[in-house]
Amino acid sequence: MCTNRACSVVYFSEKQDVFETKDMKVEVYTKSDDEDCPVCYCFGWTKKRVIQEFEETGRTTALEEIIVHTKAGRCGCEVNNPEGSCCIGNIKRLLESITKEG
Repeated sequence: MCTNRACSVVYFSEKQDVFETKDMKVEVYTKSDDEDCPVCYCFGWTKKRVIQEFEETGRTTALEEIIVHTKAGRCGCEVNNPEGSCCIGNIKRLLESITKEG
């Protein structure tokens, strides 16, 4: 998987097929500047929602909520997330950037 926003490649298959942002059915968080793009595709957390909750309360429950759901087996990142992996890393990076800005 390529996380460079300037690069249109999202990932390669095991057969070396190349999948670009134009091939995706949904926006890819690591490639998108859109605040309404999901950070978490399973539980509805967008960058906008995380930032809004943080601004209103001084914290966000996004990471805690996602971890609880994941531990309960309700996560479908491999299917829902166009990156094909868990979103927890993306959530953590977003939270780090928010706390650095604040």
